[in-house]
Amino acid sequence: MPLGKKYGGRKKGTPNKYTASVKAAFKEAFDLMQENPGVNLFEWAQANPTDFYRLCSKLIPTTTEHTGAEGKPIEIKPVTNFDSMPISDLEAIDAIITRSNKLE
Repeated sequence: MPLGKKYGGRKKGTPNKYTASVKAAFKEAFDLMQENPGVNLFEWAQANPTDFYRLCSKLIPTTTEHTGAEGKPIEIKPVTNFDSMPISDLEAIDAIITRSNKLE
């Protein structure tokens, strides 16, 4: 890597315009497909779980898309003591598990 001051190019953290436009185009296509009653993403996902999870992994936001307090990276800490968790967090976890069980 060359030494010295950097000139030109994107600054660190600046989103790629091409990537943003492709994501927007895919979202628009998805929204239009959902208006068609013959399209069922859930059935396709059940029939093609590997492809579904591969696509879903691409939708997970990166640290440059979301930040925590004061612009710092979001910290993910494993929970070892559920007794100390706020009730609202426990209710949110319960809702996710309940929704997941209904899909099975």
